[in-house]
Amino acid sequence: MSDAEPTAISPPAVLSRSIDAVTSWSGRPMASVLAVVLTVADLAWGYLSGWPTNWINGNSAGTGFLAIILLFLLQHSTSRGDRALHAKLDAQIAVDEAIDNQLIGAECLPEAEIVRLQENAVNAGERTDS
Repeated sequence: MSDAEPTAISPPAVLSRSIDAVTSWSGRPMASVLAVVLTVADLAWGYLSGWPTNWINGNSAGTGFLAIILLFLLQHSTSRGDRALHAKLDAQIAVDEAIDNQLIGAECLPEAEIVRLQENAVNAGERTDS
């Protein structure tokens, strides 16, 4: 592959970047203002049109749809942040000789192993306190 050829971007990478852009924008104050304005306009439209059945059904469906989309956006953003934080902590553990290297990647271990690591950490803390 020559340097002049563009590299293909995988669909998951494009989706991830798109989600990151949406979550970044939705966290801004202007997004909150826009949400309030749209909500007030929607309620005014419903009131002025006499709360027709189509308006109520549309809002019910739209609200459910938006809630599901927001759930996935929030989960993606939180998961990505958690993975980045774990990578930073793993790097810190790797360079600190005083920390047990078994803790690297501990978030991927089975629950019983995590509990064992927590108990070991508590016991080590109690030993240093006394």
